[in-house]
Amino acid sequence: DAYGTLIKLFVGERELLAYKKSSTGYLSQSDPRMHFGLGDEVKADRLEIIWPSGRRQVIEDVDANQTIRVEEPPA
Repeated sequence: DAYGTLIKLFVGERELLAYKKSSTGYLSQSDPRMHFGLGDEVKADRLEIIWPSGRRQVIEDVDANQTIRVEEPPA
């Protein structure tokens, strides 16, 4: 489930951060997807993923309005 993963999204001069964590609370549930609002931007410059293992993965030129499934690359 990639708990502990840090996501950095770079859009122009902005850096947006998100940290993947589990739900908190008794019998709670939340959407497992990570969501970033880009405002009027149609593309993010770079998506940087820092996995719990310490590996870094970078995806360049990410179009807005899409869902991306990303898995940690094998060692």
